[in-house]
Amino acid sequence: MFSNKFHNNITFLLILSCFILNSGLISNLLIFILLLSLIIFNSKNFKLYFFLKLFFISICLISFFNSLFYIFDYNQFFKFLILIILIFFYPFKYTLSKNHIRLLIFTLIYLVVLQIGNALGITLFVNFIDKFYPITDNLWDYKFDSTNISEIISNRLAGIYYNPNIMGQSLVFLYAIILESLNMSFTKKNRIIITFLIFVSILLTGGRTALLTFIILLALNHYRYFKKYIFLFIPIIVLLFAYIITTLQLRAFENIINPLAEDDSGNAKLQILISYFRDFDLNSISSIFTYLFGYLNWDRQFDSDIGYLLSFIGIFGFLYLIFILIYIYRKTHRSKRYYFVLLLITLTATIFLNLRFSILFFLIISKFNKHLYFNDEK
Repeated sequence: MFSNKFHNNITFLLILSCFILNSGLISNLLIFILLLSLIIFNSKNFKLYFFLKLFFISICLISFFNSLFYIFDYNQFFKFLILIILIFFYPFKYTLSKNHIRLLIFTLIYLVVLQIGNALGITLFVNFIDKFYPITDNLWDYKFDSTNISEIISNRLAGIYYNPNIMGQSLVFLYAIILESLNMSFTKKNRIIITFLIFVSILLTGGRTALLTFIILLALNHYRYFKKYIFLFIPIIVLLFAYIITTLQLRAFENIINPLAEDDSGNAKLQILISYFRDFDLNSISSIFTYLFGYLNWDRQFDSDIGYLLSFIGIFGFLYLIFILIYIYRKTHRSKRYYFVLLLITLTATIFLNLRFSILFFLIISKFNKHLYFNDEK
């Protein structure tokens, strides 16, 4: 009993750390230690899908040995190690108590308050972020001189993460973690308030992928309810979105219908991915080998898991990872498979090569693994 409670608390601390710790070396080291502690309690689960995992590791080892012929990057090797650990020891069995969920909801409030307080230039919040979430190079320049509310919210608010996309995606992962408990243990009023708070905060980040993923996750979770009242919801949603788009000019709705417009970031990412294939020298054996197996690094800013993984573990590793995810999807309880919608984030950002998001993703889908939590369906 004590062991299970301690294990669940370790899991909770790991989840909490992924959201509130800064990006410094000590914070990442602490997250890694918590992950290793979690593995100790889940060590027997590595036997599930063992040969499937072993073959993936074999491909990654080829990528590792190939990386030795290039400039070896220890940071990238660390990402490689985390991905191996998460896949090899998946699934992770744990239970979050109602008090854990309450603390995660408090974490949500903490993130949103700092997001808005910092954007408004409130000294207390600005100084707090500067002290506990320092960053040497703020590429996003998230502090504004204006005191006009409409001008402030039309910018992209990132809070403690500096990068507004990371802020939006973090909120989506946080929502995915607390969603089941919200449905079972909280009143309808509280569920609406929490959901609305996350929705508004994601809007303020301007992250289109995060917004789309959140809306789909919300809709699939309440599928039966939405289906029953669809003729009521559609006009309300259309009018609400029309008002937001025309009045507030939020970045989250820019080119949302055509994300591959010529002047859009979506198109820029696509062109970078195309350049990866175009620049390969098919007359060189070493180049072909790297194309097939990767080299645990990349030479361009893909800003997407697709490009990074292709360069990191090659086309063989990338395709086999997709195969593993499909297999895990099929072994996930049918009513909970919609959580895989989180993979939409990989189209314009990173999950698998992001220390925190990769941990959160595998913890979330572990919760609905039929081998651990459900009887296999006939």
